Amino acid sequence: MRGKKDKWNYLIQAVSHALEVLEALVNNKGPLGVTELSKQLKLHKNNIFRLLATLEVRGYVAQDDLNERYYLGPKTMSLAHAYEKYSSAFLKSEAPVKAVRNRIDENVYFVILVKDQAYYINGRESSQAVRAGFKKGVSVPILQSAGGRLLAALTMTNQEISSLGDSSFKNSVEEIRNSHLFLTNSLEKEIISVAVPVKETQNTIVGAIQVDAPVYRISPAELINLTSKGLMDYYDQSGLKDTMPVAIEIERMTATAKEIRL
Repeated sequence: MRGKKDKWNYLIQAVSHALEVLEALVNNKGPLGVTELSKQLKLHKNNIFRLLATLEVRGYVAQDDLNERYYLGPKTMSLAHAYEKYSSAFLKSEAPVKAVRNRIDENVYFVILVKDQAYYINGRESSQAVRAGFKKGVSVPILQSAGGRLLAALTMTNQEISSLGDSSFKNSVEEIRNSHLFLTNSLEKEIISVAVPVKETQNTIVGAIQVDAPVYRISPAELINLTSKGLMDYYDQSGLKDTMPVAIEIERMTATAKEIRL
């Protein structure tokens, strides 16, 4: 977030509204009508209809002939495919997610921050019958994500953290900065989550690995230990293990795994 130029003054309103329509269809997880979208987005029905017509012509939304409601069109699949094929962030996420998932059979994610949201841009699901809900492709407010909280503490300024408006999180920031780890069982019912940063250099965090598991199945120390080992495997395979910043990170993870208590 730091150092990014504020571009809100450059927004094209019509484009922004069209994207809001798409986001509403994503978040609703099902079709919506013109009236519903008008109420949700606080836009006139005529505006909504014109936006939908444009998006439909371009293939980004489609209309159900029976109930005349709208849902995401097939063109949105090409966007997701292109993101996974060409996005630098996604490509960087593949190796650490795979390495950690090879160590622990639980849901493993790669999380990044974009403005006020934590995005689960990549993930591999547990093979076990009982597992946490899978979040790949989902975005949530920063403080509703273990990875989001970790990245906020490590990459945001104190002023930006204060603007999030959560005093309990603000009080935990120094501890997160010291340990480079966030562990919680309070964000989702009966789920324990751990998040650790993925680094390229001392000052370059490319994202966070987050692992979710049912609380009954694994202890906090074991979850941290296996997650840390998986990330160390990634650093070893990538050739980063012997660099000073990563060596320090590994030493920190090893020490924390021995001491952590939820």
